[in-house]
Amino acid sequence: MLRAVCVLPTPAISHRYRALARFHAPVAERARCPIMMTDSFWAKVDASEAITARRADEHFRVAEHCDLATLRTILVQYRFFTIYYIGDLAHLIAKLAPGALRSFLGHVLDDELGNGDERGAHPTLYDAFLRSLGVDDAALDRGLARNVALLDATRDALVRGSAAYAVGLRGMGGECMCQVYLANLHGHLVRNPHVQRRHAAIDWRFWDIHVGPTDVHHREQTRALLDRVVAADPVAAGQIGEGFDASLLGWDEFWCNAVRAA
Repeated sequence: MLRAVCVLPTPAISHRYRALARFHAPVAERARCPIMMTDSFWAKVDASEAITARRADEHFRVAEHCDLATLRTILVQYRFFTIYYIGDLAHLIAKLAPGALRSFLGHVLDDELGNGDERGAHPTLYDAFLRSLGVDDAALDRGLARNVALLDATRDALVRGSAAYAVGLRGMGGECMCQVYLANLHGHLVRNPHVQRRHAAIDWRFWDIHVGPTDVHHREQTRALLDRVVAADPVAAGQIGEGFDASLLGWDEFWCNAVRAA
């Protein structure tokens, strides 16, 4: 489950980031107790998502009233997740056996890449949004070192972990949790007075996808497919829970770093 953590800025990388190193170890070597396969599996997931929604609200309240420079600094950081996520999905798909879940995630990956048209790739759409908000090209490459390190560590854990762990980390942790964060961020973003004044000039295509029915449908499909796995395989369910637990930790760290930097 998601641990209670402090939102206040700190000068050093927090214990949550350092704890991610534990996810490189084999499952048997970890003393943590992840979400396990029980009748309450989805109840625990729902509780974690509710906590995540509250955490996201704490992170993103600043987006509702800050100046544009601060807002741009926060928003640029998500660009790096969009880039990494495509590679992570490819690694995840390669780890899975043929089946409904693999085919569905292949569809998600195709969608992330623009369905054959690179102009519609989600990182391209997000860059268009950032530029329309006044982010210059030089600033697009200003990724926080600690967030890039976090994304690298997550990629390594994904590659080295079991297929089930990878599903929790970047299947549930990507398709399910990303939508929770983005919907919350968008809700605060559109209330910012500087954004409201520029609304007509902003390229909203990325957000039309990620806070619209497409992303919600992906989230629902992911859960429906995983429900079969959870019900059929207790061992895989436990590993999925571990990966999901790791994703909660990583997401919170990522946005703590982004807001702190701004």
